[in-house]
Formats: sequence, C-alpha cells, structure tokens
Amino acid sequence: LAAVSLESWRPPGCVWLCALLFTYASIMGWYCWWIYCFNIKGREYGEDEKLYIIRRYMKMSQSQFDSLEDNQRETFLEQQLWIRESYEVYKQEQEEELKKMAMDPRWKRYRRWMRSEGPGRLTFIDD
Repeated sequence: LAAVSLESWRPPGCVWLCALLFTYASIMGWYCWWIYCFNIKGREYGEDEKLYIIRRYMKMSQSQFDSLEDNQRETFLEQQLWIRESYEVYKQEQEEELKKMAMDPRWKRYRRWMRSEGPGRLTFIDD
C-alpha cells in the first residue's frame, strides 16, 4: 500500500456531504414523527410499531428479527412484550430456562456430542 501524503488530501465532496445530511435529516425526521405520534398525541401502537419496540428490547437487527418464524413473532405480540415490564418478565424466564438447560445432563451430553462429532462434517476425502 502506498502512503497517502497530506498534499493529496481534499475535503469531502458535495455529493458525499449531501448524502450524509440527507441520512441524518431522515433519521431525525423519523424520530420526531415517533415522538409526536406516540408521546404527544398518545396514539396507540400499531403492529409494526409493537414489533419494532420488541426488536429494540431484544437488541436484534432487522434481518435477525425477520428470520424469526411468524408464529414466534405472534407469540411476542400475545405476550405484550412491547411493554417494558412484560419484556423483563419474559427475559427473566428465558434466562432461568437457559440456566436450567445448562445443568441438565442430557443437554450437556448433546453439547459434548456437537463439539466432538457434530451432526456431520463436510469432507473432501475419498473413501
């Protein structure tokens, strides 16, 4: 890699600056719309807004959340996980279940099997 000298430095172009400002303005516009609709006017959350709040609580990206099955997302809505208290109870239950599974001998045996042998390996060795 060639070193870049300070003489070749140029300020960012107009197109780059406009794209940055447009992105920033669209994010701020969406955030202001959210505050106006739900905090000031007191509108009820729609299904998309509820799923957005649940996704934010779970700290998942949009693609991770989209990869979940539809019935699992419907279960989240039935449990009202967009409400902070309901989500905290759900999270606590999930953590307890994980601790319980970690101590289960069958689950330990399954993890050891996955680590040592696995479900099947892709090899290119001719038998």
